Amino acid sequence: MGKMILCRTKTSTRPLLIRDVGLKVYSLEELAYIIYNNIYLMNMDFFSDELLDFIENGVGEPELATKLAKMKRERADLVSLIVALLTYVDFYTIDEIEKIKGALSTLKNDNVLLRLKTRADACFDHESYLSAVDNYLKIIRAPRDPKLTGIFYSEIYHNAAACFARLMMYDKALDYYKQAYKIGQHKESLDCAILCARLYQGNHYIERDDASPVELKVKRDYEACLDRARLSQEFQDLDEIISNKSENIDEYRKKLDEKVIEFKDRYLRMNS
Repeated sequence: MGKMILCRTKTSTRPLLIRDVGLKVYSLEELAYIIYNNIYLMNMDFFSDELLDFIENGVGEPELATKLAKMKRERADLVSLIVALLTYVDFYTIDEIEKIKGALSTLKNDNVLLRLKTRADACFDHESYLSAVDNYLKIIRAPRDPKLTGIFYSEIYHNAAACFARLMMYDKALDYYKQAYKIGQHKESLDCAILCARLYQGNHYIERDDASPVELKVKRDYEACLDRARLSQEFQDLDEIISNKSENIDEYRKKLDEKVIEFKDRYLRMNS
């Protein structure tokens, strides 16, 4: 998290995964920190049965779990639930909690689609691409809001496509980039669509003799990107592992397993 957190309450042996930010928390203090610093990701779904179980059984705070469950049954709003949790944990001062109340109160008046975009953008910034695209798709599937411009919807389609591309779902990314370009006519969306077509078809991609200037530019950018990847430290580390295979097969397998686990963990985080 980039910050040392002093935990006064019990630390759980069974962490709670905060999917929107791709982080696991083991204590109430860590939970409070996540909430406070990701306030625009908060919604009523956050106060799930899973969260209440973590509070009651994971960190051994049944009093707080019971209080939050009662508030939910009585249809307390999001601000009240968050303030109740932060106040109980006593990790932030009263003044700091008042600030968060003000930020949350302004959210109540925002257009729900704008709130969803804010939430999706925050997930994207945390590299939680599955959570991000889920929120972008909620906007796309909702009834069109006449107060929101075509530029807004073009950006939503473009960002959804970017999520799919980072999840290596290039066929879906291609469809959403095309729709983004259709609405907004932005060159970036067109370039990305052409690139995704190339990535999706892989070795089956057929180079056209009559390729347009845009396609040729994307091809050059793609090849330049491959060249940069070959010069990256990550690529060189993999190349070194493979080149030493014949010298020590056991060491080779060990290092390769470590890389596979590293890549797997990174991909699982993106899918959170």
